[in-house]
Amino acid sequence: MDLKTLLELLDIDRPEEFEYFENFADLIEMDEEIPQETLYQFLLRAPVKTVGSLVEQYFEDLLEHFPEDELEIYTLMDSIKIALAGFGKYVKDENGLAVYAEELYRFRNWFRFESIVRCKDINGNLSETPLFDAIVLYRSNQMENKNDESFSYEFDDCLDYRLDEYMISLPSFAESSFDDEDEKEEEEDE
Repeated sequence: MDLKTLLELLDIDRPEEFEYFENFADLIEMDEEIPQETLYQFLLRAPVKTVGSLVEQYFEDLLEHFPEDELEIYTLMDSIKIALAGFGKYVKDENGLAVYAEELYRFRNWFRFESIVRCKDINGNLSETPLFDAIVLYRSNQMENKNDESFSYEFDDCLDYRLDEYMISLPSFAESSFDDEDEKEEEEDE
């Protein structure tokens, strides 16, 4: 998939138009695989701070409709949210964008395709599905059955997602670095 195809699938003409929750949801949830290089080319022109805000909104919506008793996967997803949203809000150069594209690519592939959730229906039938599909199933089950537990979910095999240490520390480091730069610019203006 090239950048032009990605833009068509997102129903926008230019990466600069990537500014709505639905845009980010489409990017993460589409069935097609997106090469890391295409994601990088997209982020070079997209409003990256907006992408960071959209990440935060997307995860907040996602976590609002998560199984309440699954603390470990909830905590993992919240940690991913903090890392990806923070990273997106503070990255400023092409090297940072390359790392950010790699992390979004890695998260998307894990969430959409590679993670495994075991779903068991009330008849005992077991199926394995990616985390995204399990969440869709959980949400639709909650809407249809009004909290009747027709399925049980086992998230144990999803818990192996590795958060890189530099991703976790970058938002706080970047924030202080950019604050220092802003102070220097203010001093120069005086």
